[in-house]
Amino acid sequence: MPTAAVIASRGVEVIGVDVSQHAVDTINQGKIHIVEPDLDMLVQSAVTTGKLRAIIEPEAADVIMIAVPTPFSDGLNRMCLI
Repeated sequence: MPTAAVIASRGVEVIGVDVSQHAVDTINQGKIHIVEPDLDMLVQSAVTTGKLRAIIEPEAADVIMIAVPTPFSDGLNRMCLI
């Protein structure tokens, strides 16, 4: 979400795809469904300008970026990014 919002804030049309209808609906309302400081303002602006929208089914695009959720756990002491 942060990456999509930053790219959209630079004037690029971004279409986010999520399996969660709740997440899609929330984003399309210009709101966020995750905890990330100040992300709500960036998403609201990007949605309002029409540069960011969310859908359930993928569409054709010039560039495709795949992101996976970050696992959060109270006991998480280390993480490996690939």
